[in-house]
Amino acid sequence: MRQANAAFSFILTKIGNGEVLEQFQLEIIESRFFKKEETRQLSPHGVRLFYTNVAVDSYNNSILDIITGTKNQEQEASFRLQLHKKSVIDTGGLPYQITFVKGKYYLITTNIDVSDGSVNGTVGKLILLDFNEDNVVCRVWLEFCGSAKVGQKARKKAALLAVQSKVNNAAVPIEWRTSNITMTRNKAVTVKRKHFPIISACAMTIHKSQGGTFDQIVYEYDKIHPQQLVYDALSRVTSIEGLFIVTFDDDETKFRFHHNRVQASSTISLVQEFQRLSLNKLETKAKSVIDFITTDKGISLCTFNVQSLRKHSVDLIDSVTEKTNILLLSETWLDNREECDIPNFNCITHFKRDFVRSVGVAIYHNINDTTNLVTPNMSVIMNNIRDLHVRRTSVADLCAAECVMENGVTLIMAVIYVSPNNKLIDIQEFIHRALLEYSKDVSRTLSRYNKNLDKVPLILAVRRIPLRRLIGDSNTYDQGVASPVCNDFNQGSGESISIPELRTARCEFAPSHSLPT
Repeated sequence: MRQANAAFSFILTKIGNGEVLEQFQLEIIESRFFKKEETRQLSPHGVRLFYTNVAVDSYNNSILDIITGTKNQEQEASFRLQLHKKSVIDTGGLPYQITFVKGKYYLITTNIDVSDGSVNGTVGKLILLDFNEDNVVCRVWLEFCGSAKVGQKARKKAALLAVQSKVNNAAVPIEWRTSNITMTRNKAVTVKRKHFPIISACAMTIHKSQGGTFDQIVYEYDKIHPQQLVYDALSRVTSIEGLFIVTFDDDETKFRFHHNRVQASSTISLVQEFQRLSLNKLETKAKSVIDFITTDKGISLCTFNVQSLRKHSVDLIDSVTEKTNILLLSETWLDNREECDIPNFNCITHFKRDFVRSVGVAIYHNINDTTNLVTPNMSVIMNNIRDLHVRRTSVADLCAAECVMENGVTLIMAVIYVSPNNKLIDIQEFIHRALLEYSKDVSRTLSRYNKNLDKVPLILAVRRIPLRRLIGDSNTYDQGVASPVCNDFNQGSGESISIPELRTARCEFAPSHSLPT
């Protein structure tokens, strides 16, 4: 939200929606009317917003000429005549003349670096000027109010220059640019102009200000202004205290806010549409999945191929994953001695093969979940896998955890990431050896020595669950998902294939559901 003041923000919302303002709300807006001379004292650096380009040019020229200092009116008139040059639209965004005034606002006139946010229309405050050996301005530093992302790359590149120039770390350097200007239709005469791609933004049109955020604005209001443009103008400022409203003729008797006193005919259909939407809320896929998670009694598992957990750990948290019990991650790219925090999740176990970069698996547990995850029984198995299989094979990574549910049921979760282009027979052998203890036959054999071991859950198939099944009829959730692993991997004759990352793991006695990534 651009506005820090809640009451002001609420008023702006009503203006934007075309709703009628109450009397006390009108009084709040009207309390911000001032005479022009007062605004020169109260808001000398505030951006001026006008309805027309003529008014903008008039203000910018007058304010900058005063700042540069003229000896008399004749000299001022002479300078004004010299200002009638080509528009920046025709000069590649480079103006004929720029008058620099520290603390004033300037508007970028061309796309300097789109990926860095330095684009046409961005407004910043002049902080400092750098001069070369010839005492000519070679660099300007702008600070972009409310836009910390603008110029991030440029700030990093110019970090040393910023220290040398003693500017704060929020200032962004703007360098010289060149543009070829055609002077004749046949392009026989061209001019190369070298200048800074900025112009004064002491004043600008309401339309041009859209997207900007300012601590203070002085808005020349008129009752004939379209309602939506009035909203655009008022919503540029961050607080009601920074808003100053003036009128064209500076007449105090006209300090009255005319908009939103009655329902405008042009906004009736808009208000009706808002009312209809409020009564018919859109059912999103995310909401459907969240409802499914919160109402089902099983364990919710969410799987991701993260491709660098260090880089994307924060990206994993959204409205769906924060309500998920378990995160099963592949391609973590984390070394075995490295830890990576995910907000509101604890790392249960993770593993990555040595000397292989784009691999790794991990299991994370939601700190708000009451399901008990234990790993001691898995430690011996994991150590054996690391020593006997994982470090000596290029097939896959595996990590596992034993999950004891609230009803006492035990579930073994194993995350396997199979590297691409492995033979099916090698994948089958890896899975059988890694999870041998949890197969049906071995479980039966072990039960002869320890009766509790026959309760070890079986490892079932790995399958994909389409989103339409998650948000469809609840009776379809458990159909055709689980089957013995050996049946899934006995097909084929060792041909080379690419195996997708693990999507879901299910047990017959403790159904749980995977979320789509």
